[in-house]
Amino acid sequence: MAGLKLKVPTIPVLIAAATNKNESEKNNNTNVARFISDGDRRPASGKALPKNFRLQQVFIDIMDEGATSTGLGHTDIVKASLAAFQQMDENQKNYWILESKKL
Repeated sequence: MAGLKLKVPTIPVLIAAATNKNESEKNNNTNVARFISDGDRRPASGKALPKNFRLQQVFIDIMDEGATSTGLGHTDIVKASLAAFQQMDENQKNYWILESKKL
């Protein structure tokens, strides 16, 4: 029976544009720390993430009107709008994107 040959992975070494060894070691340590930090994070489990954005007054008025008429919050109105946007075909999406620029 022939022996099984395994491919040994090669780990790429980042070549820092450092002028001396201390800077190179510091960059390497930073990369290692970032790698470990990313590995220690829990995967996202449907948890809401905060986002900040700016809207013109006309869009805030539309959002307020929707929130008042439904009794829901502004976040729910934005979620519903995005859910509807996701269900549109590309032509409808493009149409409403262009229309939003006119408001």
